[in-house]
Amino acid sequence: MGIHQVSADGLPPDAVGGGLFDCIDALGGAFVADGEESESLIWCPQQVAGILGALAEAADEAGLPGLIDVSVLLADRISMIDGEPSNQTRLGELLVRFPLLVMDYVLAPGDPDAVEAILDFLQEEGWPVGAAAEEIELLRLLLLSSPALDDDSAEAALPLVCAAPEPEPDLNPAETATGGGVQLDFSCDANLVQSIPTEMLALAVEAFEASYAGLDEALALAAAEDREQRDQGWEQLCDELERLAAGAEAMGFGALARLLLGARTLLDARRPNLDVLAVMADLPDRLRDYLSDPLEPSRADALVAILRELDVAGVACEGLSQLARSLSSVEFIRQDAVEQERRPVVAERDAVSLDVPDDINQELLDGLLIELPIQTSAFTEAIQHIASGQGRVVDLDIAKRSAHTLKGAANTVGVKGIASLTHYLEDILIVLAEHRALPNLGLSQTLAYAADCLEAMSEALTGSGQAPEDAIDVLQDVLNWANRIDAQGIEVAAAAHDAASADESPESEAAPARPERDAVPMLRVSTSLVDEQLRLVGEAMTSTAQIQNRLQLALRQIKAVDEQNQMLRQLAHDLEDLVDLRGVALPRPAMTDTGFDTLEFDQYDELHTVARRLVEITTDAHEITRGTQEQMVQLADLVTLQARTQLESQDAVLRTRMVPVTTVAARLHRAVRQTGRLLDKEVELVLKGAETLIDGNLLTHLVDALMHVLRNAVDHGIEPAERRLAAGKDPVGHIELTFRREGDVTIVTCRDDGRGLDLEQIRQQAHRRGLLGEAGSLSDDQLARFILAAGFSTREGATQVSGRGIGLDAVNAMVEELKGSIALRTHHGAGLSVEIRLPTTLLSVQALLTRSGGTMLAIAARGIEEIHFVTADQLRLLGDQCIYRHGGQILDVLPLADLLHLDHRQHAREPDGARRGETSVGQPLMIVRMSSGVLKAVLVEEITESRSLVVKKLGPYVGRIDGVVGATILGDGGVASVVDLPDLLRAAEGAGSASGEIHLPRAVAGSGLERPSASAGMVRTALIVDDSISARRMTAQVFRDAGFDVRTAIDGLEAVTLLNRLVPDLIMTDLEMPRMNGLELAAHVRARDATRSVPIVMITSRSTEKHRQQARANGVDLYLTKPFRPDDLLRQVGVLVGGRG
Repeated sequence: MGIHQVSADGLPPDAVGGGLFDCIDALGGAFVADGEESESLIWCPQQVAGILGALAEAADEAGLPGLIDVSVLLADRISMIDGEPSNQTRLGELLVRFPLLVMDYVLAPGDPDAVEAILDFLQEEGWPVGAAAEEIELLRLLLLSSPALDDDSAEAALPLVCAAPEPEPDLNPAETATGGGVQLDFSCDANLVQSIPTEMLALAVEAFEASYAGLDEALALAAAEDREQRDQGWEQLCDELERLAAGAEAMGFGALARLLLGARTLLDARRPNLDVLAVMADLPDRLRDYLSDPLEPSRADALVAILRELDVAGVACEGLSQLARSLSSVEFIRQDAVEQERRPVVAERDAVSLDVPDDINQELLDGLLIELPIQTSAFTEAIQHIASGQGRVVDLDIAKRSAHTLKGAANTVGVKGIASLTHYLEDILIVLAEHRALPNLGLSQTLAYAADCLEAMSEALTGSGQAPEDAIDVLQDVLNWANRIDAQGIEVAAAAHDAASADESPESEAAPARPERDAVPMLRVSTSLVDEQLRLVGEAMTSTAQIQNRLQLALRQIKAVDEQNQMLRQLAHDLEDLVDLRGVALPRPAMTDTGFDTLEFDQYDELHTVARRLVEITTDAHEITRGTQEQMVQLADLVTLQARTQLESQDAVLRTRMVPVTTVAARLHRAVRQTGRLLDKEVELVLKGAETLIDGNLLTHLVDALMHVLRNAVDHGIEPAERRLAAGKDPVGHIELTFRREGDVTIVTCRDDGRGLDLEQIRQQAHRRGLLGEAGSLSDDQLARFILAAGFSTREGATQVSGRGIGLDAVNAMVEELKGSIALRTHHGAGLSVEIRLPTTLLSVQALLTRSGGTMLAIAARGIEEIHFVTADQLRLLGDQCIYRHGGQILDVLPLADLLHLDHRQHAREPDGARRGETSVGQPLMIVRMSSGVLKAVLVEEITESRSLVVKKLGPYVGRIDGVVGATILGDGGVASVVDLPDLLRAAEGAGSASGEIHLPRAVAGSGLERPSASAGMVRTALIVDDSISARRMTAQVFRDAGFDVRTAIDGLEAVTLLNRLVPDLIMTDLEMPRMNGLELAAHVRARDATRSVPIVMITSRSTEKHRQQARANGVDLYLTKPFRPDDLLRQVGVLVGGRG
C-alpha cells in the first residue's frame, strides 16, 4: 500500500523497512495544529491507534519485539480515553513526541540512550494508567536486545527518490524526458474503506484552499524566463505537493496522500516544461472537485489522470486503477458517533455549572465571550421563528450550526453548562433536520425555553446577568425529548405539517437575497483603554481651552501695545517737528564755511539725529507689533481648528464605546416572552431603531430599567385574550419599543396597546396611602406620575411579576441618576406610552458659565428650556416670595446663590464692571423643567458664555453633593463646579421638607401632593452596614424575609453616601469596620436633622460595658452581641421601630 521505489540498479528495496518509516511519518502527520498561532492539536484517537497497530506489524516484520510491545501499550492507553476533551488534549501533547523517539530508536536499535528515552516517555505523568516496574524492566530487555537493521535495509527504509541527474531546464515542449530511473507502484487493496470523520472533510477543504495560493505562486515562478526563478519555482512546487500530502495523511485521506507524493516523485524525474506546468495548473480545480464529493468515482478518476498525464511514457506508474477505486472508497462518520457516550436520563447539577476552570487560557475565554452573544442570538432567533409556527428547515439548520459552534467553544473553554445543553439540543436538531421535520408544539416550547436558558447562561458568563435558576429543569426537559426520540422515533416530536413544503412556498422563493457586504476588519480593545483615551482627549481639550484663553489675553495685550506704539509714534513726530522749528530759531555756533547759504544747505546737530532715530524706531516697533498680531491671529485660528479636531476625536472615541441596541434585543424579547408565559398572555414586541448606537455603560444600566417597563406593560397594560377580543382588539398584545437620537439626547419610547392607566384606581390608592389630600385636585399627568413613586402599586396582591411597588420607582430612580427624565402619556383603553430621555454621554456637557456670589459656576444645559433677561419691574413679591409670570403660569423665583448657600456679601468686593447682570438688559432668569414636568425659575447674576465642557468626577474623597455632577477646568486654570439645576432644585425641595415644609415624593415633586404619613403602610427600609460579606448577606436576608426593603453598605463611609439619597426606617451596623466604624457612623446619623430619629441597632462581638457605654453615648438604641437569634432580633427591632413610628 505504500509507494515502493527501485534503486538505480533495478533491485527492489526492503519493503519492511520502507513500511516502518512510512508508519513513523504517518504517525507524525496525525497531529495537526489548530490554527497557525495555536498550540493545541487536532488528532483522531481511532486514527492514531490504527497507525500504532500498523507500526507494531512493521516492527514484527523488522524483528523489533520491543517496539511491538511499546506500540501495543500506547494503543491500549489511547483506548482508555473517557471522552473528556481535556484528557484527549493532554494525551495528544504526550503522543506527538513519540514519532521522534521511535525514529531515534529505529536508526540505532538497542542504543541505551534511545531505549531509556522511550522508557522515560512511558513513565511520564498524564497517561490514563501507569506502567508497573516489572513491565518497564521487561520492555528494557526487549528494546536492548533488538538487532540493528542492516545497512541495506536501513538505506532502503529511507524515502529517497533515486532519479536521473536533472538536465538543464528548458521550456521547449518538444524536449521532454521521462526519468526512466523511477517506477511507482500504487497497487493496494481497493476494497479497503477509509473511515474519515465529517469534521475532517470540512477541515481538509479549508486547509487545501489555503494551500492553493502557494501552488499558484510556485507555478508562476516555474514559468518565468529567469533561470533562477524557474529553479526556485520548481523546488517550491515540489515542497507544496509534499505539504499537501502530509496534510492529507494527517486527516485520514491516505489514498490522496499517496497520489500527491507520486506526483511529487514524477516531477523530480521530469524536466520543467510548459506541458508539465499546464498539467499541474489543473491540480487545484481537480482537488476541489474531488473534495466536494469524494464518493463520486469520476472525480477520483480525473484526479488520478494527473499522474497519467505526468507519466508520458506510461511505464513509471502501476496500479492507478486501484488507486482511483481507493480514492472513492471513503466512509464519512460523525465525530460524535465515533466518541458517542451514553446519554444520561437524569440531569445532574454539575451538568449546568457555569464555572470557568482556573487554568483556562485567557485568549480562549475572550474568544468564547465574543462568540457567545452572536451565536446565542442566532440560535434564539431561529428557534423563535420555529416556535411561532413560521419556521422552515433552514431555521433548523441555523439553530443546529449555532448549537454545534457553541458546544465546541464551550468544550474548549470547559464551561459544562453551555456544552451539555447545546450538545443535547444538537442531538434533537440533527434528527429533525435529517427528517426535514419541524418540531411539534410541545418540543417547540421546550426548545424556546432552552433558547432563553442559553441566553441567560451567556449573559451570566459575560457578566451582564444572573445564571438561570431553572437551568437544570430545562436540561431535564431537553434530555427527556432526546431520549424519547431515540426510543420512539421522530414521529413523537415532528409537527403534523410537512416542513419541506414550507421551504418551497412562494414566499420563500420570493424572498430577496441579502446584499453581500464587504467584511470590515475589527479590533478588540479593553474598555479601560477606551476610558483612558477619553481621559487623554479630555485633558487635551482642557489644555486647548486654556491655550485659547491665553491667546485671547495675549491678543488683547498686543492690541494695547499697538495703541501705545501709535501714541509713541505721534509723540516722536511731534518731537521731530519741534526740533526742526527750534533748530531754526536757536543761534548756531560758528561752523566751518561750506560755501552754501543756510537756505541752500541744511545742517543738523545730534538732537536732530536722536529725534529722527526715535521716529524710525517707533515706526519699526509698530510694524513688528502688527506682524506679531497677525501671527497671533493665525495661531488663534489654528488653535480653533485644533479644538474642532479634538471634538471630532472625542466623538470618534465615544463611538468606540457605542454599541447598537441589537446587542440587548434578545434580553428584551426574552423578558416579554417569559412574562407572557407566567401570565398566560401572548404578546409581541416590536423593536424600532434597534441599530441606534448607545454608550455601552449607559445601555447596561438602561436595559434593566427597560425590562421593568416591559414586564409592567405585559402585566398591567396588556389584557387577557378574551378581554381584548371583547374590546375589538387583536388577541395578541403589541408592545412597540423605539430608540432614536435627537442631538445629544437618546430617547426611548415604550408604547403598548393595552388598557392604559386606571386613573381613578390610582387616585383611590393615593388616598389610601396618604399621598393625596382630601382637597387635592390633580391633572391626569400628575396622577399618572404616582406609579413612579416608591412603594406605589395598584395591584392588591403580590405576584411573581408585580404588586410589590418596587418596579417603576426603580426605573425612575435610575433615570434620575443618569440625569434623564421620564414622561407618561396614557389613553384609557388605548394603552400607555413611557418616554425616557437620557443624555448620550456624561463625559462632556453643554454648559453656561455663570457668576454667582462671586463664584464662577458651570450650569449644565439639561432641563433649561428658556432664558429671560428680566428687570426689577418684571418681578413681583407675593408675601415673602418673589414670583414671575411666565405665559399663564406663576413661577417662584429662586436665586441661584440661595440654592447654593453662597455669600451675597462677596458682591461688594467685586469691580463695578463685573456685575453685568445689573445692566439695563436685566438679570438672566432660567426657566427649568423638572423631570415631573413642573417649571421652575432660577435667577442668576450673569452669564459669561456658553461652551462644551469636559466634566471630571470629584473623586472618592468627596461625598455626593446634590446638584453638582462634577467639576471642570476653565481656560484661566480655575476650577468651576458643574451644576445640574433639576437635581439642585429637587435637593432644595427635600431640604425644605426637613425644616418643616411639605416634602413631596421625588416622582411627583411640585404637583401639590402631600407628604405620606408613617402609618400609611409603606414598605419599611433597613440599611445593613457590615464589612463581613457573610454577615451582611445573612442579616439582609433576615430582614428581606420580614418584609423590609433592604439596602447594604460595606462600611460607614458607604452608608453615609446612601444616607444622602434615602432616609431608612432602621440602621443595622457593625462596630469595627474600615474607613468609618459603627460609632462614627452613629454619631454622624445623630448629627443630621434628616436622620436624627432613625433607630440604630449595633451588632458586634464586643460585649464589654465600656463598648456599650460608647455606643449609647453616640446614639445607638439597641446593642446586641454575636451570635444572635433572628427571631429575637426581629422582635426587638419591631418594638424599636414601632415606638418610633
